[in-house]
Amino acid sequence: MKFFKRFRKTRADEDDASTEDSVLDGQDCDNGEDSEALEIENLEPRIMLSATWVDPDAFDLDVDADGLDADADEALIEGLSDGDMDVEFSSDSDGGGLFDSLESDLFQTGTKEDAAESSMEPIVQPLVVEAAPPADKAEADGAEEESEEVQSWRAAVEANDGIVGIPIADAGLDQNVAGNELVQLDGGGSDPDGEGLTYSWTQVSGQPVDLDDPNIANPSFTSNSSYEPQDLVFELTTSDGQESSVDTVTIHVAGDSIDLFDGAPESGDGADELIVIHDPTPGALFTVDGSGGVDKIDLSDYELDDLRFEYGKVLVDLDDGGTFTIAYSNVESIDLGDQVIKIVTWDGDASDGDPGNADNWSGDQLPGANDIVVFSGGSSGDATIPAGSEFGSIVVGPDYSGTISLEGELLVHGDFDADGGQFDFVGSSVTVEGTLSLDGGNLSATELHVQGDLLVNSGNFAATDLILDGDLDQNVFFQTGESLNDITFDKPGGTVVLTGDFLVGGDIRVESGSIDASQSSIELRGYGNSIESDGLTFGDLSIYTGDINFDTDIQIDGDLTIRAVGNMNGGNIISLKGDLTTLDTSVGGSTKIELTGDGNQIVSANGSRGDVGELSINKSGGLVDFNDTIEISGGLTYVAGTVDTSGSTIEFQGYNNTIDVDGMVFDDVVIYAGNIDFATDIQIDGDLTIRAVGNMNGDNTISLKGDLTTLDTSVGGSTKIELTGDGNQIVSANGSRGDVGE
Repeated sequence: MKFFKRFRKTRADEDDASTEDSVLDGQDCDNGEDSEALEIENLEPRIMLSATWVDPDAFDLDVDADGLDADADEALIEGLSDGDMDVEFSSDSDGGGLFDSLESDLFQTGTKEDAAESSMEPIVQPLVVEAAPPADKAEADGAEEESEEVQSWRAAVEANDGIVGIPIADAGLDQNVAGNELVQLDGGGSDPDGEGLTYSWTQVSGQPVDLDDPNIANPSFTSNSSYEPQDLVFELTTSDGQESSVDTVTIHVAGDSIDLFDGAPESGDGADELIVIHDPTPGALFTVDGSGGVDKIDLSDYELDDLRFEYGKVLVDLDDGGTFTIAYSNVESIDLGDQVIKIVTWDGDASDGDPGNADNWSGDQLPGANDIVVFSGGSSGDATIPAGSEFGSIVVGPDYSGTISLEGELLVHGDFDADGGQFDFVGSSVTVEGTLSLDGGNLSATELHVQGDLLVNSGNFAATDLILDGDLDQNVFFQTGESLNDITFDKPGGTVVLTGDFLVGGDIRVESGSIDASQSSIELRGYGNSIESDGLTFGDLSIYTGDINFDTDIQIDGDLTIRAVGNMNGGNIISLKGDLTTLDTSVGGSTKIELTGDGNQIVSANGSRGDVGELSINKSGGLVDFNDTIEISGGLTYVAGTVDTSGSTIEFQGYNNTIDVDGMVFDDVVIYAGNIDFATDIQIDGDLTIRAVGNMNGDNTISLKGDLTTLDTSVGGSTKIELTGDGNQIVSANGSRGDVGE
């Protein structure tokens, strides 16, 4: 931390020298009887105090003024020494006088680390830290009118009792930390004007880390682990909106988590050098480089199933459920104790695209069934993998631009991680026993089995038949809506959790296992799709199909949108907890939608009219709010819950449908149906319009408070319409003739 101060000597009467108090950093400075008073003035900053610390309980200083030139105009502190804190003063005048020394046992010197270990506290409020006054000040002093710039400067001096300054940045003490340690930067600052400060941190050197918030005083980050010690340097800029200052801090990261070891591993064939990881903790990141000749990582305490491979990384599962990461370069193998896994890179040197030719691989060696196969920018050549091939993992870098195709079945025992490239697996069957992750490139497959996670963050993914058949929990994530055809869940154990957006153009089949799609959005497309989803819970579901068959009941925890559909067949129930939106005016079929949410639900047609087919209301709590014109072509059943139809129109359509709504109150109602059965009395507070109807059966009563309009000249059946409103009511046939039944 640096402080800038300027002192101007005030000449006192030599015959009447007196002791006066002046202020230094908010503390008293007692001048001796031979001293001349020092008065602070806001001129250009000239005095620098560096790494100075003071006891907060006492701050009296004895000033020895011997040798001070009485004609000196200014006294200038040049620096501080480490011994007894002698401070030399020099003069700007030609007199050459010296203010020889300023001594005090109360001043302490040393580094910020020294102060942190003692009871001392830093001086943090400088009196004057202002840039030089405007350049035209000297001329303006004698002028009748001062410039606006000078006037502004003088006003700032007066408003702040002579204290005007730029903020002081303090990036805190240097720190010594271990790898994979949570580190908090201890920044701060002060402003002589008392203005609010903003902070901005920038890493200027060292292996990059991620600050949780670079715009606060005390951001945090997790240090990386490396077998070489490293220094991370951060720069803090502190600003008051007009002026700013900068300070830096160095974080020393120890390199004691990784060793280079000369030994003979059990699985080796001689003395090898190993990169050994010590005491990894969950979330740790180790960075290793095998370019120096040590190119084998010792993971003999782990099994192959504990490892997951990404481009340039291996993620290792710990026994406690956590994971640590090794970011590697120039590494050729991994020692697992009972086997050594090679990392083999496609270089395409033979230019024939044949993975069976050793000349196309690094080291001119063919990868084995458990080895890691890498495709990177070192070669953009295409590769055609023979039928029946097996690899440990396939890792593709973002700079690989070739095409990988198959001649038949491919088995990947571990992970398939692609950041780039083209993958033409059409007409083939691919099984990935680990995680399939797509962060770039394009993948097309006819039959794709995934037993680990399926993560599509970017790129294009298309599978005709996707089978999720792992025996443990699986996460399936799609960043953007990807087009799938058939999806089959055939899990002997565990749960599949779907997140993201999916477009499914084929069937959804749950043959075994538990599936949670409550965090996803799925749109069903196509024609004649079959949904066998017993055990599957949807989040948001959209239907945009021809006919669709619901072969089992389904549960929707989110919203249901009917964009377009022919018939929803199956005779089963869609249990819906969210909102229902219909954009289709002709929904057929025998599938019933049941509103079962315990919170508020909205039934709407997006400001227009739409059909919902058959509808049931069976709510344990909350409100059903009907909006727009809702066509019910398959019957309506009310079991429980609060319903608000005000402002809406319910139109009963279809043939031989049943309306069982005891306790439900309607606003406007339209009947446009064949025969209709009223299983209970119904209450209509709005208007009733009979557009067309065969028979209104049921021996029950429609209690009507609004107007009655009939456009049908032949209304049969045993249901009675009773006018019960307490205001005026109109019975009409729209200028023609019509029948109202009883």
